[in-house]
Amino acid sequence: MNILYVESDRVESTRVCEQLSAEAPYLQVTPVYKLKDALRRLERDHEMFDLVVVSAAPQDGDGVGLLTRVRDEDWPVAVVVLSDAADERTVVSLLRAGADDCIIKREGYVSRFPATFEGALARFHGARARRERPLHVLYVDDSELDI
Repeated sequence: MNILYVESDRVESTRVCEQLSAEAPYLQVTPVYKLKDALRRLERDHEMFDLVVVSAAPQDGDGVGLLTRVRDEDWPVAVVVLSDAADERTVVSLLRAGADDCIIKREGYVSRFPATFEGALARFHGARARRERPLHVLYVDDSELDI
């Protein structure tokens, strides 16, 4: 799985990449440190990535804005948003904004990445397939007026 990991804290990014390399070497993580660099990379190479991981509140902007752009452009990538806020309202708002999953940054959160990424990617592909498949409906009623 190819992942674009957007984290403005270079120390945290390095720590996460090293941990994932050790625990889940099948994850190919490309770190970027600025939202504008992530956008440029996605504009140019979005087909290279299966998943984007972005902080909800990076130092240089709004991670939700990146999520919105990915959805507006209909780039075929799943998006997982990282949040420092542990309240249900934040998680629900991120999911409603189009995130395929949300991870709260708390002790041990990186060890949940592989399973979360697999689930988010599966949900993304399932939702995309449903949107692309036409829905055929057979409506039957005794009354021609109701039909």
